[in-house]
Amino acid sequence: MTSLSARAAWFFGFVAAGCVYPHLSSSPDWAEENDGAGGEPAPGGASGGGEGGVGAQGGSSPTEGVAGATASMAGAAGTPPVDEDVIHGVVLDQFDAPVPGIVVLIDDVELVSDEDGEVSLVDSGKEVFDVTVVDEPHKIAYVYHGITRHELRIGVATQPSAQASSAKLEGTIATELNETNLRVMYVDAARGVQAIGERNPADNAPNVRYSVAPTWSGEGELNGRLMAMNFTPHPVQLIPQAYELGVLDVALAADDSKKNVNLRLEPLQTRELNVELSTPAGVTRYDTLLLGSFAFTNTAPLPSQTYLIPSDPAFDAAELAMLLLVSCVAPEGSASFTIPITEATSQLQQKCGTPPKLTSPPSGATGVKNDATLSFEPQLEGCHSFSITHTAESSPWSVFIFTMNTEVVAPDLSKYGLSYAPHDVSWTAGSTSPCDSIDNYLAPIDRDAPTQLTEVASSDRSGGSTFTTAN
Repeated sequence: MTSLSARAAWFFGFVAAGCVYPHLSSSPDWAEENDGAGGEPAPGGASGGGEGGVGAQGGSSPTEGVAGATASMAGAAGTPPVDEDVIHGVVLDQFDAPVPGIVVLIDDVELVSDEDGEVSLVDSGKEVFDVTVVDEPHKIAYVYHGITRHELRIGVATQPSAQASSAKLEGTIATELNETNLRVMYVDAARGVQAIGERNPADNAPNVRYSVAPTWSGEGELNGRLMAMNFTPHPVQLIPQAYELGVLDVALAADDSKKNVNLRLEPLQTRELNVELSTPAGVTRYDTLLLGSFAFTNTAPLPSQTYLIPSDPAFDAAELAMLLLVSCVAPEGSASFTIPITEATSQLQQKCGTPPKLTSPPSGATGVKNDATLSFEPQLEGCHSFSITHTAESSPWSVFIFTMNTEVVAPDLSKYGLSYAPHDVSWTAGSTSPCDSIDNYLAPIDRDAPTQLTEVASSDRSGGSTFTTAN
């Protein structure tokens, strides 16, 4: 069973870095012809949520990312080595497929993943060490400080594999609500697959054609679920006032093309959830209600807000987690938290926190040396992350550092084409809680035994700052 702190680390750590594994979405031919939403996932990040989905990539929207991370970062379990002196790791892409040729540094010992994505350091004699993962083709590096575990799951965000399997589902969804709000997806949580479907924009309720095309890597078929939800939005806030839901178990093998997979949506009973949120002056708040992988953003949340949420045996049977994601955004950064909603939850009370402030080097500084310390304040709970990026078209690169400290020195990775000088560099920093160890970021996670979020999880992020490195 995965610890809550490990789950929270995956929830927010890579989200803050903008490098969570992608969810997949595809557009059917008729959607492209009609300017439908969808498209391929961005390299090294995630596809947008599309219509009704939740993107996993950090982006401009303060409500992006967290739900996508829930499914996509639930990793494969590894087998601990017999020899405790051996440090063993496996490098996996967004499909949980092994990635060869990735440089992994254990402190200063350089290893390269083999054809099975594996690296091993024998007789290491190390109790605490740093792990640096360099994805040279994409000029991205991940640095993990203070690792103590010896079995590592190392995720890298790569281009979708050419060997990925795919399948397609088509059919009709019967709905009594306005078809423009219909959301369709296929999810196999155990395989980390979430494909956003498309409805035919030429169709009207009660019968709407859809298409969804999941893609996955590895052997075997998918044993997932076709899910569709429709809702009636509030005229101003756009949050749901009524719901319909349909769920159907569907197994898919590679190259399957199943037609006439039809689904009838049934109305859901609802109940009220009262939310009291204290928002300081100068802070803009965004609320997103998450029902499984379906996301509903409140465009104008009130200090005292009432949501209508499903309270129906059919929804309970679908076993969809219910969460409220709140993002408090200010010019100096953001403070976000995710609140689990249970059957017993009728009232939520929270206060927007204060985002971290970058302290060194000062914004606009020039002549910054390679060994300069990057820091922020105050000391926050949980695990911290730093994002350092050079965005020039000629030589873009990104380094993401995960640590329990509020200050770091970026490693010299110029050998791998991530030259720290001379460049204009942008950076941010933040914190994730609950998280008690950076080990959580490299821990094997059992997809078949996911841990539900049982307490409030938070993610605080500074605003951006820039500096220029020395020659």
